[in-house]
Amino acid sequence: MKEIQYVLHKSFHRIALSALLVSLLIPLCILAEDDKSEWPGWRGKNFDAVAGLDGMLGGNSDVGLKVVWRETLGSGYSSVSVVDKRAITMYSDGQRDKLIAFDANSGKKLWEYDIDETYRGHDGSHDGPISTPFIHEETVFGLSPRGMLVAVNAETGAKIWSVNIVENYKAPKPHYGFSTSPIVVNNTLLVEMGGKEKNSIAGFKPESGELLWSTGEDAVTYQSPMLIDLDGQPQILFSGNRFLYGLDPQDGSILWEYNHGGDGAPPGSGVLTPVRMDGNQFFLAHKFREGMVVNIQKGSDNYQFEEVWTSGNLKQTYSTPVYHDGYLFGYKGRLFQCVDGATGKVVWRSRTPGDGFPMLLDGHLAVLTKKGALHIAKASPDGYQEVAAMQLFDDHTWSPISVANGMIYARSFKEITALKIENLSKQLAQGDLKLAGQLPDSKFAKWVKQVEAAENKKTMIDNFMSRQADFPIIEGDNQAHIIYRGEVKDIVISGDMISSRNEDPMNRIEGTDFYYYSFELDPAARIDYRFIRDFEDQVADPLNKRVGKTIGIDNSPAETSWLAMPKWKSPAHLAEQADGARGTVDSLSFDSEAMGDTRSAKVYLPPGYADSDKGYPVVYYHDGFMAEFSGNVPNSLDNLIGEQIAPVIAVFIQPGKNVRAEYRGGLVTKYSKMFLDELIPLIDETYRTQATPEARLSIGTGASASAVLYSAFSNYGSVTNLSLQTVPALDFYINMLDQMIKGIDEQPARIYLDWGKYDIRAAHEGWDMRDLNARLGKMLEKKGYEVAGGEFVDGSGWLSWRNRTDVILKHFFPANAGG
Repeated sequence: MKEIQYVLHKSFHRIALSALLVSLLIPLCILAEDDKSEWPGWRGKNFDAVAGLDGMLGGNSDVGLKVVWRETLGSGYSSVSVVDKRAITMYSDGQRDKLIAFDANSGKKLWEYDIDETYRGHDGSHDGPISTPFIHEETVFGLSPRGMLVAVNAETGAKIWSVNIVENYKAPKPHYGFSTSPIVVNNTLLVEMGGKEKNSIAGFKPESGELLWSTGEDAVTYQSPMLIDLDGQPQILFSGNRFLYGLDPQDGSILWEYNHGGDGAPPGSGVLTPVRMDGNQFFLAHKFREGMVVNIQKGSDNYQFEEVWTSGNLKQTYSTPVYHDGYLFGYKGRLFQCVDGATGKVVWRSRTPGDGFPMLLDGHLAVLTKKGALHIAKASPDGYQEVAAMQLFDDHTWSPISVANGMIYARSFKEITALKIENLSKQLAQGDLKLAGQLPDSKFAKWVKQVEAAENKKTMIDNFMSRQADFPIIEGDNQAHIIYRGEVKDIVISGDMISSRNEDPMNRIEGTDFYYYSFELDPAARIDYRFIRDFEDQVADPLNKRVGKTIGIDNSPAETSWLAMPKWKSPAHLAEQADGARGTVDSLSFDSEAMGDTRSAKVYLPPGYADSDKGYPVVYYHDGFMAEFSGNVPNSLDNLIGEQIAPVIAVFIQPGKNVRAEYRGGLVTKYSKMFLDELIPLIDETYRTQATPEARLSIGTGASASAVLYSAFSNYGSVTNLSLQTVPALDFYINMLDQMIKGIDEQPARIYLDWGKYDIRAAHEGWDMRDLNARLGKMLEKKGYEVAGGEFVDGSGWLSWRNRTDVILKHFFPANAGG
């Protein structure tokens, strides 16, 4: 127990005196006896993602899932609200964001209401609404991402009223649009608006949309209010980026506030949903890398807040955990974990069911994964024990399920469906789960089936392994089979063939220590991959001799395996030079006034530099450490100079303490000043250079490519040759560049831009660096630039980028250009 805070608001004494009266007067239907026929809004009737199905699950593990109905739906994040046998959600039809109602039993469309122009997905999001509608009596309340708050008739979909909270109340639109889900308490419609002028949260008349009150000065991004009972007193609990508040449901007056110290980021306090535990304890996922439990107690004249524990065991996720019988069940990244509610310590962890959104159903965990599968498992500290599973959707989902009328309701970005849980004796059609890493028609798959059916599995596997000349196994010109053999508790694979922020389990031949992962690639492809063994140990493939040097997640040196398909050609410049002339590497450091610290660089001087008196072009590698360590660029320069490229000086800028902020965050202006006003003049003074913009090449890879673009065009004139590989060009960044870059006539430049066919992407998050880099290239071309490069049949990262070192340098400084 680390901290106790005492907070007293001036309204406390008045509220304390009238607490009993208030509790009697408020018609708190939400916290009343559970009604299994209703799921009125976000996380259900009691805001805890807990539901019952009249004991259908109970202790019986012989249950299955049956689809009752399924209908087409458009993109959106809103979950399904169900009252009076109407299932209501929001979606985009591609042009407009809409409320839509279905008959909860049959799936028949009842009505739809046009809310607003479609909010386009950007910077890692999909099109459509995010907020979940709330159903109160005969009215449905919805909020569009642009801030249009509407009330419509639940039976007909007819408009009752609408108000734009941005235009009318200066509510600041969050980066991804409004996602807060409204609720009705004490005949007041509550909406978190996020303004800092006492309008973090507001209460409206449900009948008219008239503003009743607003309060709070904390910023709000993607949080939603909820109703709780605190020591017998009903309160509105709402979270902002920095504070947790308790409000009087009668008039919105602040009873207490607690500074949770969150980071304001999503994931983090920007998506904070408090989870009620035993008594008055609440779990808060208030930071990106940790969560906490706080105990809230009402004293005689104030509220006391005691921090029970903090832990990093539920973090780095947009998913809210659930609580059951002393344990929290939720995610650490993409690992599903059971955490002891008393200590914050991990009880168990599991790769299954995969990244998703949990809720509690008859004492069981019901998790809808982002890959569209529904998994039912026992909510137990004794390990993950699955009792039913079904692949519901072929596309992605980003919404938890809802439960009402004895049925489960789920939606994806394309469909909505309703299911029932029934006994397997009724021979339900379960629906196969999608299994990654299998090629059923391959020769390898046929061998796997033979082994699975055999009694002498180990002998067959031993013989198979001894026959292989190389690993991974390449079948034909487009199939690859990665093998792992050894005793492990858990093993998954990540790599360029899989979407980013994702890992796939290796497939195991039961009863053996043989694991495999099969997939198809372009015949000329080259990709990186790595195993994650026993949840944490990231290792290269021990059977594969092709490894490259990288940096692990803890910033320590690591190895990554790579494979190449039959038609891939290894660049000759990557070969270690046996003899011949070699360049030398100097070390240089200087005190940077712009950055306020000491900066350093490695400087490659070409063969013959010491014996000549001429000036040389200069190549600046902004990701200098990795260019040396993983890209082995000095070796490539030795192989290329004189044969394919002109002699050049290469400067490898070493990283600062906060490279992310320096490359594309709040320090990029200072970094650019350091580069343009301090480093370039220092290099020109120290070495014999061709001190002209045309003789300088600025090379950026990944995040550092952002710094290259910013420094070149925000302070145009020092460098006019730019090389970019896999620019992290989300929509907002491309739009910013579109405003900054004036065009070829005012800002002449030569530009190279490339990316990989298997570059980083996350379909479930709505971003793809392949499409975004292609879009960036087209934007530059529209401004008159000739953009060289394009897409290569490769992956991402330095083991990919280094394969084009020759292409880039020959484009800017070919051998016949002098020297």
